[in-house]
Amino acid sequence: MEAVLCVGTSTVRALVISKEKDHAIVWGYGRATHDTGYGVEGRAVDHEALIACCEEVLTTAENVATDAAGQPLIADDSQIGVSGAFLWSYVPAVQRRRASPDEPVSDDELERILRSLARMAQDYTETLSRRTHLRMEIVSLAAITFHLDDQWVTDPRGLFGETLHARLFAAYAPRHYLETLNLVAERLDLNVRGIISIPEALIVATTQPDGIVLKVGDTSTQVMQIEHRCPTWFDRYPVGGAMCTQTIVHEIGLLPARAEAAKRTYARGGGDESTRGKWKDALAPVCAQWQEDLIEILRRAGSTYPLPPTIAYCGGGAALHDLYAGLPRKFRETKLPFEQAPEIRPLLPRAIHGWEDRTTNSWDLGDVPIISTAVRAARAGQTTLSKRLTRLSKESSFR
Repeated sequence: MEAVLCVGTSTVRALVISKEKDHAIVWGYGRATHDTGYGVEGRAVDHEALIACCEEVLTTAENVATDAAGQPLIADDSQIGVSGAFLWSYVPAVQRRRASPDEPVSDDELERILRSLARMAQDYTETLSRRTHLRMEIVSLAAITFHLDDQWVTDPRGLFGETLHARLFAAYAPRHYLETLNLVAERLDLNVRGIISIPEALIVATTQPDGIVLKVGDTSTQVMQIEHRCPTWFDRYPVGGAMCTQTIVHEIGLLPARAEAAKRTYARGGGDESTRGKWKDALAPVCAQWQEDLIEILRRAGSTYPLPPTIAYCGGGAALHDLYAGLPRKFRETKLPFEQAPEIRPLLPRAIHGWEDRTTNSWDLGDVPIISTAVRAARAGQTTLSKRLTRLSKESSFR
């Protein structure tokens, strides 16, 4: 049995899963909020409290799994989901005009390109560390796209063409944050079998090969564009569910716990007309700021290529429909370069392919990231090319 553990800025989620071929069988689920806090470098302010919260969540998941299976199910191994709130990305690209276009792309030729990409990704670690004043480490080099004479291909080996273009999506996180995750796993007696960046995991939740994915978290919203089911860029901005809760605290005068409950009630369509009107008015400035920041990110992204016409959203803060109200009109007014009028829709847990639920849990948008991480873990993991890239990156760091 494996545990899938996602430690966010304010919420910890855990699954207990087994694997059947390339499917994840979910036996247990646990969730709890924490207020241990993170410094800007990703270091938990109170390690012991965070570990205690993770232990509680994992124990809950194992108890649920044991009840579902009718026998003890205890996780020994783990897959760790890296929160997008602590991720940075880099997309190096290499383009080569081939000396012998009438000969197929060879393994050695591809190796040279992968080595160049790995070196660029490794070199950027130092650049990013200096820019952020944080010690960064590579989380994954798991997504590669190729174009041969402007034609997208999954693997160019054995194919013919004059120009080969390769692009890599590299994800980075602060060393302190990764050390925190490893410490949690160690104290819970879990062997870490894989570390998966949640933005990349979310690709398995999408039904379209191209699109924009939004993950609305507690302290930030992460934005990612995918092309041929590979991420092409990733960004984030500091507006999330916590800001909505804080607004209700300040504008309506509720205590934080009651404000959070009120926000969730409002998102579900609850409350009388008068109360909903107050909540709507209080949240309007935050929702407007959220939309403005999103539009600015999309504007920057669309300056190079047209934007795909699908926007899918998930995350614990994504249930607030006011965030998306009027977005199509604002997209038109700001003349964002979408290929066509975009469809905006949620990523639903039950619509994710590759998992089976043995629990009685009521899944919501906040569970999409951890379910996606479980599905990603249950599949083959890194492709052969990605494994080679990871090896070459490690070699580059010692060159």
